[in-house]
Amino acid sequence: MELTNFEFRALVQLWSWTAKYGKEGEFPRKWLRGFAFVAGDRRRRITPRMLERFIDLSLVEEHRYDDDGSEVLQISGWREYQPVDSTSAERKRRFRRRLYGDRYYGTLGDVAEIEIVVPRPEEIAAPTSLVTTPARQVGS
Repeated sequence: MELTNFEFRALVQLWSWTAKYGKEGEFPRKWLRGFAFVAGDRRRRITPRMLERFIDLSLVEEHRYDDDGSEVLQISGWREYQPVDSTSAERKRRFRRRLYGDRYYGTLGDVAEIEIVVPRPEEIAAPTSLVTTPARQVGS
């Protein structure tokens, strides 16, 4: 099945809107009340019939979370087509270095991975005694 021109425009604008406002391609179903797309010279809304068509065509997935009963919509395949860019931080650092030159003091160099070792309670020595010394007066 093919999308009509009207449906295609709605879907593409829904993708853009989801990228801006959604989280990992997901958004609460009730947010669609605030979504409008432009078709011709008018602003339009996604109708329930159009949304059902997107779901039937597997373009949008519908989920219900049992803990609070909320209904969530997710763009199908979002994570496959919008992967996390592992080089993003490095590219930003290089760009800012070019832009600001030596004035840029942001994240320089590589990020070091460290292991934090938390001692077990038996490894922590209990204080044996508290030694206090009287304070000395200056000038005496």
